[in-house]
Amino acid sequence: MKRDKEKSRKIAKYIFLAATVVICVGLCVGALLPGETSAATSDNFGEKVEGILDDIGVSTGVVMDGTGFTNWQLFVRKLFGHFGAFMFLGAVASVTFMLFSKDNIRSRLAAFGMAAVFGFAFACLTELLQTDLFTTGRGASFDDVITDCRGYFVTCLAFFAVWFAAQAIHRISRKRRYGDLLSSAAADEYERTPSDQDKN
Repeated sequence: MKRDKEKSRKIAKYIFLAATVVICVGLCVGALLPGETSAATSDNFGEKVEGILDDIGVSTGVVMDGTGFTNWQLFVRKLFGHFGAFMFLGAVASVTFMLFSKDNIRSRLAAFGMAAVFGFAFACLTELLQTDLFTTGRGASFDDVITDCRGYFVTCLAFFAVWFAAQAIHRISRKRRYGDLLSSAAADEYERTPSDQDKN
């Protein structure tokens, strides 16, 4: 039973590691696209989203209301290409770091710290790849790094919070179970007759 559980965990952690790598490669490739290609891709996607909203009777103005954006294409690019993409990365990367951590509090806190550093560093890397040094017609922006980090940490913090809470609940329930077993054993020993104790 325990061996099967360890085997399943090992398989899962390498699946999530591979998924994290694939997402990271995809984001790097996207960052390296020339400005014209990137703009055309996001514009096409924005038009499709706008068409879907029109079909259900929602205007783009309503969606952007209160966001500070007036350009629909730019809004879609930031929402899906930055915030949304990094939100998905945050979910998969968080699980990866969890699965590779050991079963103790220090390792779990280290996993959270490494996940946080990774998210910020990777957001910076994708912006660095958009400079003229690596591609054309693009521009690096620290505002985009902040947007990436917001998306990443939405899911990263949520996943780790649930994980830490689950671990704490499991630990408390295990202590209570062992406490009940000890209390039961002590009660049984106390209730034994002197003759029973002499026989032992």
